[in-house]
Amino acid sequence: MRAVGVQNMLKTFSKQRESEQQQIQSEIIEKMVELDKLKIEYQYLQRIESEQQEMIDNFYQNQ
Repeated sequence: MRAVGVQNMLKTFSKQRESEQQQIQSEIIEKMVELDKLKIEYQYLQRIESEQQEMIDNFYQNQ
């Protein structure tokens, strides 16, 4: 009887661990998607900064 209780407890722990692992995996995927979006935004902002700096440089050169 006690062995059955231990087996049930182990199955419960195993299911909980599996559920936690799936949750963590989902969070990792969400964070990776967010990171990709932020990388794209950063590249865009770098391009804007470069264009603005070029305009400033051209302005000073033409004076």
